[in-house]
Amino acid sequence: MDNGSDMLETVSGTGCMVSSVIGCYVGACGTSVESVSAAISVFNIAAEKAVEGGKVFGPGSFKTKLLDSVYGLTKDDVDGSIRMELRKV
Repeated sequence: MDNGSDMLETVSGTGCMVSSVIGCYVGACGTSVESVSAAISVFNIAAEKAVEGGKVFGPGSFKTKLLDSVYGLTKDDVDGSIRMELRKV
């Protein structure tokens, strides 16, 4: 998964937030690698949108922008934005 922002590491609770998104996806789509991967990618796209425009000055403003971004995320925001590649480990 290649989406996201380094700012996610600066805010306590973002792991809990993405876990909630994963729960929503698994509840709606069933347990699968695809459901979990899509949920994480969508959350990471919200993080990218939060830092767009350069109005994030630190963890406090990022947290607010992230919450707003998750709330306002649309299908159009996500379509074509997921950057993911299957890698053999």
